[in-house]
Amino acid sequence: MDFTLCGWRVRSVFPLPEAAEWSGPDGPVDIEICPGSMPAEVGKQSADLPYLEMLGDGSLIFDAMPHARFLVSASRVVIDLPYGPEATTWRPLLLGPILALLCYIRGLVPLHASVVRIGGRAVAFAGRSGAGKSTLAAALCARGHALVTDDVCPVSHLSTVALVHPTFPGMKLSTPTLAALGVGPCDFLPVLPDGDKMQVPQPKGFEATPLPLDLVYLIEDAPEGASDRIETITGAEAFERLSADIYRPQMGRFLSGRSALFSKIAQLAGHAAVRRIIRRRAHSKLAALARLIEADANRPRQSGEISELTVAKN
Repeated sequence: MDFTLCGWRVRSVFPLPEAAEWSGPDGPVDIEICPGSMPAEVGKQSADLPYLEMLGDGSLIFDAMPHARFLVSASRVVIDLPYGPEATTWRPLLLGPILALLCYIRGLVPLHASVVRIGGRAVAFAGRSGAGKSTLAAALCARGHALVTDDVCPVSHLSTVALVHPTFPGMKLSTPTLAALGVGPCDFLPVLPDGDKMQVPQPKGFEATPLPLDLVYLIEDAPEGASDRIETITGAEAFERLSADIYRPQMGRFLSGRSALFSKIAQLAGHAAVRRIIRRRAHSKLAALARLIEADANRPRQSGEISELTVAKN
């Protein structure tokens, strides 16, 4: 069956219920996903990537045992499944780190970010694991904004714009976040290694067409007693913060080198506005914070301006 991921036509022997079916023109398949065994060849490794090997032909072995091993190239992903496809634990790995690896191989930069469409604009929420990227995106989706991508945000560059390539209509959400959004217990797929998160379908309004990345919010925790607020980041600070919020940047450095990766991040920092969200982690404040983000995303901003929009402390 054929699916769409990042605009690629993906043909998979295995079921991928999280991904949207291919609806584009009848053209060549970009990536094939199939079962198989791993080659015996020992490949090049990096000290900070013990799970990744580069073979002589440029393909990569991603070792995620005991769940699966993946042989990855630009046009094929071969999956070695010790327990068979019915185990399902391999699918979040395919749609997470393997998807990011494919982005690096095929020339896209994967931000560690969740993206929603607000007023026809792609608005990204980036940050470390557990910062609340998916939580903020889900709160905005609950207010009628469409999901573009979650966790892995593939970006390509044209001469004057950065484009986000939608991945699949699903997001990783924790049980407390689901409860805060009023989503009851469902038979969602657990996400590994984050055993406390579930893969939650978010198909409403999802479109596979790439769209310009207009705004990146970098998430930080608010100090004790502080209000939620938004600040603009520019120049070197924007570049440094975006550099820290690339999805597994060590994979990008391993494949293309530090300077090439930094060049792509610099292009991204030059195309999209970058702002800092300083937020409280209380789920009870999610709706108010979503309103703040909506107002800020739709409001003209001067370079260096700090948003005066805040959410009351109580």
